Amino acid sequence: MPHTAHPTPRRDRGFHPDPTLIGLMASLFLAIFSYQFNASMVSPALPTMSAELDITAAQAADTQTVFFTSSAIFSLFLPRLGDIAGRKRTTIGMLAVATIGSAIAAAAPNLILLTLGRVLQGVTGPIISLCLLMLRERVTDDRTYAVLLAAVTCTNGGIAGLDAIAGGWLASEFGYRAVFWTLAGTGICGIVAIAITADESRTPTAATMDWPGVACLALAVGTLLCAISALRSGSMPTSTSIALILVAACAFAAFWRIERRATSPLAPTGYLTQRSTWGFLLTVFIALIGVFALMNGLIPAIAQDAQGGLALSAGDSTIVTLVPYALAGMPMAILSGVLAARNGYLAVFRAGLALTSLAACFGVFAALHPSRPSIAALSAMLGLGYVGIVNIMINALAVELSPSDSPGTLPGLTAGTFNLASGISYLLLYGAQEGVADRMGAQCGYAAALAVSAATMALAWGCSLLIPRRVP
Repeated sequence: MPHTAHPTPRRDRGFHPDPTLIGLMASLFLAIFSYQFNASMVSPALPTMSAELDITAAQAADTQTVFFTSSAIFSLFLPRLGDIAGRKRTTIGMLAVATIGSAIAAAAPNLILLTLGRVLQGVTGPIISLCLLMLRERVTDDRTYAVLLAAVTCTNGGIAGLDAIAGGWLASEFGYRAVFWTLAGTGICGIVAIAITADESRTPTAATMDWPGVACLALAVGTLLCAISALRSGSMPTSTSIALILVAACAFAAFWRIERRATSPLAPTGYLTQRSTWGFLLTVFIALIGVFALMNGLIPAIAQDAQGGLALSAGDSTIVTLVPYALAGMPMAILSGVLAARNGYLAVFRAGLALTSLAACFGVFAALHPSRPSIAALSAMLGLGYVGIVNIMINALAVELSPSDSPGTLPGLTAGTFNLASGISYLLLYGAQEGVADRMGAQCGYAAALAVSAATMALAWGCSLLIPRRVP
């Protein structure tokens, strides 16, 4: 299906800033915080949650898995629902449901209700996509949009670690329930702000929601996520994981059949077969496999490992790894928006992939010769490459490469790709680390994982060449 999106920002020198734009930007920040805090502020509260609810540490951690799985499922179709029902209305509805979920989690007397609350909080999974689509409708100058896009999305990785620190402090001083009441308050503020400052927008063409397609795609992605999680944890027999993968394959085949016949498909098959679509999704898939498990597991593990690392406490590890990661990423995100306004999203995206690969190469040295400066430098380099460039440009390209009559399509597919790849990242990188560590020691194991990461990111850069610079 032809569309007019461009991976290079279009120029419109006649743009004059809207005096209400600052208010909209603040509202979008609040909306994104309502999702980001659900991940970053809850993680340090898990031990307190475990003690206060009298549940195991594994059960507490599983509530995070439930939240991310819920986010992945809702991300598949809510951007498209926003195209049809209205993005402002959909965003307010998402925030309202998540706020109710936060209140349920805060008041939950047992694990079942806590889990229900986390499922409802996962509705905010696609909040960034909706925010970017609303921003694009407001800002007509594409150079300005590129810079504001980077500003809006730069907080997606956290606020320089302060949100995680705040979550830990609230849990230790007032109990884990205080964290969820804070999340509920953030959600209410986001609802009011979006209601006041955002304009309603939707696609001009009449369309209906493809609910059969949604059901089949959600089943396919959900069962794949369960299979990947089971393979990671070993919680199910391998035969069960294989069965889940087969169910996912059948569900996707049914999805493809539905999309070929639907009058208003969730993802038109003609669009899915375009090189701009599958080339982009393949690049995102490989890139996330190469990078996701680094800062979300391996690098903090090096910092805390008493045998092959620095033997730091959890608090000191955060200062050495996550703080440099976020501090380097946030200003780089703004700069990447400026660079994208001049050179195009695709060129900056490729530069970010290359920088992330080089950072992982340096990580091989840092893993073999661990020290606070080397691990902090590695974290900062990954913040520059991934948080500051790659993550920003993925969100930008997902919006820009979508068909003009359904701008929410590619952001939803990208979210599903992101979540699948993040699970596989743990399988690949930890598999390399454990396989080498058993034979050659912990430091060599970490170095091997980083070498695999560097090679995977280089492969992602090669795949990015498949994405055409201009989309017909």
